[in-house]
Amino acid sequence: MVENSSSKIKIAVFTNQFPGKVNTFFARDIVALMQGGFDVDIFPVYPIKKEYWEFVPQKYQDILKESAGLVYQPPYPIRGIPTYLRKDVSQILRDSSRFGLSQWGKSYYVIQQALNWAKCVENKYQIFLSFWGNYAATYAYLAKKASRSQAPFSFYLHAGTDLYRDQIFLEQKILAASVVLSVCEFNKKFLQTLYPQSYPFFEERVLIHHLGVNLKDLSFCPDGRQETTILAVGSLFPAKGFHLLIKAFAQVVERLPNLVLILIGEGPERKRIDHLICKLGVKEKVILLGHLPFDQVIGYMRNSTILVHPSLGLGDAVPTVIKESLALGLPVIASDVAGIPELLNHGECGVLVPSGDVNALSKAILKLMTDESLRLEYAHTGREWACQMFDLEKTGKRLSQILQQTVK
Repeated sequence: MVENSSSKIKIAVFTNQFPGKVNTFFARDIVALMQGGFDVDIFPVYPIKKEYWEFVPQKYQDILKESAGLVYQPPYPIRGIPTYLRKDVSQILRDSSRFGLSQWGKSYYVIQQALNWAKCVENKYQIFLSFWGNYAATYAYLAKKASRSQAPFSFYLHAGTDLYRDQIFLEQKILAASVVLSVCEFNKKFLQTLYPQSYPFFEERVLIHHLGVNLKDLSFCPDGRQETTILAVGSLFPAKGFHLLIKAFAQVVERLPNLVLILIGEGPERKRIDHLICKLGVKEKVILLGHLPFDQVIGYMRNSTILVHPSLGLGDAVPTVIKESLALGLPVIASDVAGIPELLNHGECGVLVPSGDVNALSKAILKLMTDESLRLEYAHTGREWACQMFDLEKTGKRLSQILQQTVK
């Protein structure tokens, strides 16, 4: 691990996978923490895949490789649970068993990791921070307790992956945290509904903190865009709603036959989407590009006419791709679910449509694709909103201040 100045705050950061294909926001925030005076070591749940570095923005790669520690601790078999951890471990395994065998297995995996972490890693950290509230937070929580550390423990709560489903040991982790960082007011209300009895005890420790975007990298470019290109970006999971976008697009091209839909992302829905494209007769109009490195994705965002993000139900909370679109001046159409209305300032910075409503989505696409003045209006209001709410320089400083206060 990298040893930096003793004056810096040592922070152990736990995450699911790093480097990874879809966590650009993580790289941004880690660099912001380093620039804010923290000495960072990263502990991913899953083994390090060096080939995934290509998906980390190029400008952050060298900084992270040179100045941040990156250590994967294998989950060695458990030979005994310390007495002071047995209640927690039992509760974690009971909770996870309610959600399925896979969830139980992942929980058991991070329990082993945490115990191994406590044996192998020097207890020198002043903060434990997890960037997810699920298995990574369980890892961080147990690593802190297993190592008998008095350092504060905090974590992020994002969306479907770690908040809206499979809430394994979540209430206990929240109650144990110095700070819980969440990305929208919707999530706070969700927690209040989920844990009505304990919510008053932790409400003040749940802080809204926006994951920032680097506005210097995302220069405003509202003009000179192609006039016939619809873009969608995200992993191909059912909750992303891309199958609904395909259906809506098929309706729109009957009126605007020159349109093209570009979909960037990969996932288990790929076969279903392929089949749907063929069934609806739009195979020549839809381009599936799979996963692409960040810089290439931004290139497509600079040239497309609009971005459509048709989230279905509780999956996304505040998709990073929408923040990036706002910064670039790429007009957005998105579903009115979770934190997306907050992200678009309740329709001031983009078009909101009812989640799952294909007809409403197709009408919104048709309207925005045929109204250049409306697109420019959204481009300008979106950039202003991004500068106000999501500027990485501001959000990075605030994150540093929040964490520094937990060690005082």
